[in-house]
Amino acid sequence: MGFPVVLSIEGRLCGVVGAGKVAERKVQSVLKAGAKVRVVGLEPTPKLIDLAHDKKIELHQRRFLDADVMGCWMVFAATDDAEVNDHVGALAKEQGILFGHAAGGDSDFTLPAVLDIGDLQVAVSTNGASPLYARWVRDYLFHHLAREHADVLSVLKLAREQLKSDLPNDSVKRQNIWRTLISQDMVDAVQAGNVNQVKQRISECLSLSQG
Repeated sequence: MGFPVVLSIEGRLCGVVGAGKVAERKVQSVLKAGAKVRVVGLEPTPKLIDLAHDKKIELHQRRFLDADVMGCWMVFAATDDAEVNDHVGALAKEQGILFGHAAGGDSDFTLPAVLDIGDLQVAVSTNGASPLYARWVRDYLFHHLAREHADVLSVLKLAREQLKSDLPNDSVKRQNIWRTLISQDMVDAVQAGNVNQVKQRISECLSLSQG
């Protein structure tokens, strides 16, 4: 059983060895999370070439060199050469770099199927049993979770900041306010599209911090 965690990789250098479609998907995922990206591969996809042209990634159109992992915080091996992928993994292990094997080999982590609705991020993992099943569950949630969750989370983010400002030294009261606010009724209201009702409830709960 894996240990689920959300990593902060903003500003960190992530290496991707390989430049095909699989590598392209890894690149887009880490770019979305704010990482710096170094790609090494003989035949990059048009998308990777465009990203390099726009200076969004560092692209080296050649074979992998050991030095390519230098300075990386995380590395993905995504070539069609098992020997190269395993070699990249061995180098990463030697240097304490997080390693992901795109072909399902020995890795430090696996990537879940992810659903993004604004600030709501749902990750579905089957611990490697069936990535396709994880994607099916993600797509099921996509069709059943209301888009309004994004709107409510934007308001809750501001509410969190206000509570920290109003009650900087009273974590107990802050937690009590959150427990009053977040409930099954609130989630049901969001699912039903009653965003204004939820926003009113958030406003009423925030007023408790002024008392």
